[in-house]
Amino acid sequence: MVERSHKSCQDEHKMSVATEAREMVAAIAGPRGWQDTRESWLSKAARRLGFSFPRTRSIFYERARVISAEEWIALNETMAALTQRSGARHGELDALTAMARAADAASLNRTGPLGVDRHDAGKKGLQPKR
Repeated sequence: MVERSHKSCQDEHKMSVATEAREMVAAIAGPRGWQDTRESWLSKAARRLGFSFPRTRSIFYERARVISAEEWIALNETMAALTQRSGARHGELDALTAMARAADAASLNRTGPLGVDRHDAGKKGLQPKR
């Protein structure tokens, strides 16, 4: 059986907190566009978090020795807000997808396979496939 000292457990926990904070900063910054430099991308995260750019950069590169409770709370609250907005957007997207499918189904019921309106098919000499 291998015993660990209390200090080694603390170091592992610090590493996981630093890594988790880095991932949160990246998620808060959002997707990096082709026109974004790393600095502008991190600046976006800093503005959203209310942190200074150097502090955000040190958290992202895992150079921060300590992440204060206030910073940790700000990271978690910002992530929760982004997650909530994302969930609302997914709900809107699902509703729009359902509306589009319903419109497509209604369109297919009105038109034949060739896209010819069934009511106009007799007038033009075209018969829809049955």
